Amino acid sequence: TLYLRFRAGERIASAHRSHLYQYLANELGYRHWAVSLIYCVLQVLIGAASLAAYYGGIFWQGFVAVAFSFGFICVYRSIKGLRPRVAGFPQAISEKYDS
Repeated sequence: TLYLRFRAGERIASAHRSHLYQYLANELGYRHWAVSLIYCVLQVLIGAASLAAYYGGIFWQGFVAVAFSFGFICVYRSIKGLRPRVAGFPQAISEKYDS
């Protein structure tokens, strides 16, 4: 998120709503519990793979680091390429909080 905001010319220290979980819940309309569950499962898998790589040696550590980086970039781009389910976003969201 920091890199993308820096590249887009946004102020890094200012508040934003560009995290992937926010995009899934707010723009794509997934329920918050479902997004949280997905994040929980992914964290358990990442933790298990990291422990396996730690005990597997330097080759597996490098492999896991590259695989996670590549996988994250692919998933991030594919999710950000999806169309929002919420009609009129972001106007509908901003109107909800403006009143």
